[in-house]
Amino acid sequence: MNLHTFFEPFFRGSKTQQTDGYGVGLAITKQIIEAHGGQIFAQNLLAGGLSVNIRLPRS
Repeated sequence: MNLHTFFEPFFRGSKTQQTDGYGVGLAITKQIIEAHGGQIFAQNLLAGGLSVNIRLPRS
């Protein structure tokens, strides 16, 4: 999985089957977080799985 495209709306992976792709949920989430001055990051874990971190300002 390319994490650079993880937050893009309607990204479709290299496979043409419906099992590899994303909708708009993560793209909307990113837009809302950034509109509030925050950031969202995703990274693959060495032991497997995915970690998503959200940083929001304290105001």
